[in-house]
Amino acid sequence: MGEQKSSVLHRFALWLFSESDEYVLDTHADKDPAALRLRVEEAKNDWQAACSYFNNLADPELIDYAIYSMEAAERKYMYLLKKYKSLCQN
Repeated sequence: MGEQKSSVLHRFALWLFSESDEYVLDTHADKDPAALRLRVEEAKNDWQAACSYFNNLADPELIDYAIYSMEAAERKYMYLLKKYKSLCQN
């Protein structure tokens, strides 16, 4: 179980410090339901990683950062989920 937490935290760190365009919201790529569903799942995993980071935080000086990261990841997930639901209804 500790290995899974490490991989979640590692994934969160990669997402957080990524400079690639992989995490940029691209409206053209969001027309394909299968691709958008993958992005929704990735966003959910990122949100869970941010929550895990917050829950396992040892340094009180990082609380504001952890909360900001968690809220940003949650909003991204909610945005993509709403967009996916809208696309599937049409």
